[in-house]
Amino acid sequence: MRTKALSVNLASTDMLNLVDYFGSPQKGINKVAYTYEKSEFVAAPVLDASRWVYECEVAASVKTGASDTFFCKIKNIQIDESIEIGDTFDIDLTKFDPIIYSGQYHSLGKHLGKIGDFLESKS
Repeated sequence: MRTKALSVNLASTDMLNLVDYFGSPQKGINKVAYTYEKSEFVAAPVLDASRWVYECEVAASVKTGASDTFFCKIKNIQIDESIEIGDTFDIDLTKFDPIIYSGQYHSLGKHLGKIGDFLESKS
């Protein structure tokens, strides 16, 4: 809020203990070590463990109940060299192995295909 900047550090399954630590109200019980550095383009920290980071400038914020929703301009994207990127629509997220949270932790299963792979031929 103070700097009007934030980083979005996408979490992969190898970061599950850190994600759970950050989300737990019982942080004092078991401390989880982590490191971070200053973002390259905005005044926000970036987790060293994250292999995919969006550096964002807050354009607006809206109070939504007990939380705030931030609308941001992406100023930079950091992607680890181990993640192969063809183009914007050619990213195999199964290789990134992201954590998905919906009340419980999940991970992605398998790659199913690209847009258009499942259209029936009209010949």
